[in-house]
Amino acid sequence: MNTKETASQNNDQDEISKIKNHFLKFSLYRTILFVGIAMILTIFSVFGGRIVAHYLPERNIFRNRANNLSVHFIDVGNGYATAVRFPDNTVALIDGGSQFFGRRVEQYLRRRVIFSGNRIDYLILTAPRPSHFGGMLRILDNFNVQNVYLPLQSPDTVPNHPNDFAFDYYDFADFAKEHSARIGHLQSGITILSGIIGNKNFNLMVHAIVPENHEFAGINLNNVSSVITIEFGNQVFVLAGNSISAGETAFINSPSSTHIFGDFFDENRGNHGKVVHLGVGSNGCNQNSSMVPFLEYVNPHNAIISVGVSNYCQAYSYVRARLLNFVDRNNIFLTRELSHIAIRTDGQSYRMFLGFDNPPNLWWLYAILIIIAFFLCFFNYTFKYQKKIKVSDSNNPNTIDITPSKKI
Repeated sequence: MNTKETASQNNDQDEISKIKNHFLKFSLYRTILFVGIAMILTIFSVFGGRIVAHYLPERNIFRNRANNLSVHFIDVGNGYATAVRFPDNTVALIDGGSQFFGRRVEQYLRRRVIFSGNRIDYLILTAPRPSHFGGMLRILDNFNVQNVYLPLQSPDTVPNHPNDFAFDYYDFADFAKEHSARIGHLQSGITILSGIIGNKNFNLMVHAIVPENHEFAGINLNNVSSVITIEFGNQVFVLAGNSISAGETAFINSPSSTHIFGDFFDENRGNHGKVVHLGVGSNGCNQNSSMVPFLEYVNPHNAIISVGVSNYCQAYSYVRARLLNFVDRNNIFLTRELSHIAIRTDGQSYRMFLGFDNPPNLWWLYAILIIIAFFLCFFNYTFKYQKKIKVSDSNNPNTIDITPSKKI
């Protein structure tokens, strides 16, 4: 082998070495790029729906609605949280869900109820249960709360039963006194708020059961749950909370209820000319709630049930069967199916907003993105381990295979 041939082969080897190094470097960058794109697409396929839902134009549907009342049934699982924005921009929060949902309630208030400032005028607790007051701890910490209404006049009226978390309620009552300007107590027939917008009255009334002794309350805290009514024009919202048959009977016999719905013993009861939106009591999961006399008296047009995804109870079938005697099946709404539910009214007509904070149903887009991510990874694999670079040697008709043996 002469010197020229040796130099030529050395030059070929150098050229091959350069091409190898270039290919390996390019392969590394390509791998990072393809895997990165695949990861981004996969992450978007999982969380993209919530991102899109957050920035939908409909997120401001309740802003700049002068002289309207909006009532928001916030999805807090097996608890209660109802936010109300009155026509004069007064804001009330009735119950706050469990402590686990405190952040969700806060975010919902800031996005859809309180558009400026940091003020909540009324914080109302209808029952001394953690599923009602737990989320209020965060609200009291992060908002300027003017008035807090508690369901019991003194902790002594809480039944001494360990399963009812009475001690937690004592702590909450103390916490509320430290974080609020004024503390009030719910009593049957009191009107917390009233006003006039145009020629239509609006008010928030309490129909509470305050037991006179422990024997009446027994060991069931549902017996001290309050029923709240919100009236605006011919639209009435009845929030039953955790009330059961005893509370519903007291509601029927309450003079303040008679003012709205008429006399229960009138043969025309139920024909009160009101459009009633019922917040069904006890999560729709107590056979002793939503009894026929109560439903006959209020004659609801819509029924909203605040219930968690995991709460499939046998009693719901009985409650639903009774509701269907008064409410069209298409007018029964569950938060476990629709997430947040809101109603906006001008006192004469109303509009419902169902599931507007749910992520859009983009399963078809998710499937496409995951397929693209898989294809990119597969293409990178085949391109990296199957492609052969062939360098033609002018002195040798054979080609040189420089497929990289090292995996990157």
